[in-house]
Amino acid sequence: MLRNVNRLYLANVEQDSDIKDEIVQLVKFGLGGQLNDFRMYVSRLIRKYRVGDASFSKALESLLQSSDVPDMTPIRELGHASRRTGEAPILPVGQRSDVEKPFLPERIVKQVEGLLEERENASVLALNGLSPTSTAIFTGPPGVGKTMTARWIASQLGMPMYRLDLAETIGRHLGESGNNIKAAFSKVRVTPGILFLDEIDAIAKTRSDDSDIGEMKRVVTVLLQELDDRNPASLILAATNNMSLIDPAVWRRFELRIDFPMPDEKQIMNALESDFSASDSLGGVSAPWIEALGIVMKGAPFSEVRSVAMRIRKRCVLRRCPAEDAITEYIRENTEGLTHAQRISLAVALVETGAVTQRLASEMTGVSRQTIRRRTEKTNSKG
Repeated sequence: MLRNVNRLYLANVEQDSDIKDEIVQLVKFGLGGQLNDFRMYVSRLIRKYRVGDASFSKALESLLQSSDVPDMTPIRELGHASRRTGEAPILPVGQRSDVEKPFLPERIVKQVEGLLEERENASVLALNGLSPTSTAIFTGPPGVGKTMTARWIASQLGMPMYRLDLAETIGRHLGESGNNIKAAFSKVRVTPGILFLDEIDAIAKTRSDDSDIGEMKRVVTVLLQELDDRNPASLILAATNNMSLIDPAVWRRFELRIDFPMPDEKQIMNALESDFSASDSLGGVSAPWIEALGIVMKGAPFSEVRSVAMRIRKRCVLRRCPAEDAITEYIRENTEGLTHAQRISLAVALVETGAVTQRLASEMTGVSRQTIRRRTEKTNSKG
């Protein structure tokens, strides 16, 4: 009997200790403004007490469902670093601590450098009754460097950066979209920072679109109000893949527009050279082989180019093979969807780099050596 009483007492003490720990954790999340973590922890408690204390679990669930606290999941701090101090940026887990300059056309480089020059000399402009650019929008297809450029700008200015994925916001919580936008702007209203509105076309659609629902039009109005009431010391950046959908009134709120095209052959080559030179384990990749890979990557966005380079580097490390073997394997894998004419053109181009023999080009593309020889001789005779 006494043994059972002791067991019951110890169980109660242990349960009280668990409850205290849970309360402390909830207070930490609440005071820290970690609303999403707070909700996730409450959901965990609901599941935990569903069997042992169903009424308590149900009460928690009712409170959670009736809460009108905006979900801040789409907002993420990307970190910051200053080129003046060289301090390492404070980045969340999974983010790189170094933000390298993206490979961009000279036209875009000049536009970005002009933006940085204005921001870094705001006091000089103020003395002359002028203010630096505080809003800019990036347009272009996916994977061309819009987000990478936003991160690099943040690193150069030494400002904290926050990202609001508007497509995710609309897809999951349409009714809370206005609150999410207000919460995002509040991040940079008191303390200057950079707010990156990703996929702004998801909400900033023209209000003349008859197929749109009333809630979306109200969200556009909220966005316009927040842009008008922004802190001029902060920088609002936005990105869109489809500029034709954006409401003209939203366009007018952005002082600078930068159009990002698909990378050309030179930019692809520069990106590949940079990625392969960053790996000591490869022992260097010759220019002809980089050129051969660049031919296959023609027309690809930066994100795909960097992804392929990383995949090849991993293969080299894991299989302990030279980069040439991994590049050969990649090219062979990615010729299956080409037409016969495209395979011939690719085979000839590979041979002309000087890195690939006619025999290897034949193995990689499935084009006969005789055809490659004939086309190569024809090309040389024209030259």
